[in-house]
Amino acid sequence: MPRQSTYKPLLLTTTVRNPERFRDMLFVLSKFKGLVLTNELSTKICGELIRYGFYKPTKALTDSIKDKWRSGIELTDHEVSNLLRENPQEHKEAGFDAGWPSRFDTQFKLGHFFGFIYYKIGEKVEFSELGDLYVQKTEYNGDSFYTNDEQQIFLNAFVNYHRKNPYQRVLNHNKPLVLLLGVLEELSKDPELGSAGLFVHELPFLLVCKDNDPVALAAEIINFRRVHRFNPSMETVFDAVGKYFGGWVLTRDKFETITREYPDDLLRKFRLTGLFSLRGNGSVIAINNDLREIAIYILQNHNDLQEFSSEKEYFKYASRVDNHLITKAKPKTVTDSAFEQTLLTKWVGEITVQTIKEELLLLSRGKESKHPVLRVCPRPLRLEFLCSLLLKSRNPAATVVANYSRDDEGLPISHAPGNNPDIEVHDKDLLDLYEVTLTTGAAQAKAEFAPITRHLEDKIALGQYQKENIQTIMVAPAIHADFATWIEFAKFKDAKRMAALSISEFVSVN
Repeated sequence: MPRQSTYKPLLLTTTVRNPERFRDMLFVLSKFKGLVLTNELSTKICGELIRYGFYKPTKALTDSIKDKWRSGIELTDHEVSNLLRENPQEHKEAGFDAGWPSRFDTQFKLGHFFGFIYYKIGEKVEFSELGDLYVQKTEYNGDSFYTNDEQQIFLNAFVNYHRKNPYQRVLNHNKPLVLLLGVLEELSKDPELGSAGLFVHELPFLLVCKDNDPVALAAEIINFRRVHRFNPSMETVFDAVGKYFGGWVLTRDKFETITREYPDDLLRKFRLTGLFSLRGNGSVIAINNDLREIAIYILQNHNDLQEFSSEKEYFKYASRVDNHLITKAKPKTVTDSAFEQTLLTKWVGEITVQTIKEELLLLSRGKESKHPVLRVCPRPLRLEFLCSLLLKSRNPAATVVANYSRDDEGLPISHAPGNNPDIEVHDKDLLDLYEVTLTTGAAQAKAEFAPITRHLEDKIALGQYQKENIQTIMVAPAIHADFATWIEFAKFKDAKRMAALSISEFVSVN
């Protein structure tokens, strides 16, 4: 029997915390589009995730397998079969056999919520127009697959997403992103306690909201501020949210879950849309002023709520494409303007050079950030941001062009379209091109050497700088011997100025 629907805090999924990882997984699933899904095929698809290292079991791992994952080398059929056998999954999802088939459903369920994909045992795997748009525009940047229109695609998905849908079986009936936009608009009307936006510690109120009334939710938040002001303890937040929700009745509604884990997960995914900025050193969520017209458009055109009688009906609704969002919600990128350079300088001062170096070293060791701003930025994008800031700090007079898209505060949102180096440093008659990557191992030479060579040749062909005044530098956690060999060969053969630095070497440059 299906479990009874109840009111629950919002959790999209903790299985896919890193957005880049979900792109990778959908890219794998797209190879099975049109096939009838069975429990056996579900297990095979999980095996393909393991093959590429997009899902990593913990048992029976050999040094060879770990090295292949680090190097971007596919596992053999034998290695995949062995890992599937040695890592039985104690997991059960409705409609799937226990074990790996249920793990498949857990891994891809987010695609259901967003209308990217439809699957069911006994039916064909489908990709919607939105899902096809996501996969067809997917390219590989050396660290993971990325999509040129990622921001607009996720924005389209979020404006359609209903909490009350046939997959999640909750009674909460709202569109979280549209509700947040409405709350921010209502808060802005209060001159005393509305402040600049929603404090991150207040996000749990949105997580547990039962309806789609932004006026009532904003009033609840303002009443909370009236009593506790702007810097309450997290225990106070937890108790107030619990009272608003009607009490914590489930054992899994624990303190860390409600005050940190669920809000962090939602904030990471909301940031993918480009619609929200972080202000106050990461403490406040506000509408990105660059996309304010888009926010108003969404409030006027996507505030409707629907009831769905079947999963297929929800899929048809959630996958609807709004061409206005796809074509108009374009991100801004860092340029050579004085304003853009001021934004970079601002963040150098706010984060501090010492913290920038420490965060880069954390990335090089695969460690997580605890910085309030940086921790919600995906790791490959965080590397581009931090390297740009460090380069700006070293030569404030130089023009640093970082080719990621940004919000109105200058924080990175997503990778910019390809065909450009990650970072350009223009200093009088000198041009340095930086490619930064988290890729290590043998895959480094295959993924990175051709792009950095092409970018260098493209800049030389423009004729704006003398060939001898242009150089390209790659930065990675570690430089593989194969890549170092290619660099030396290119320097010898074509007299190109090229270099490669580990992150620790890059940090220690004077």
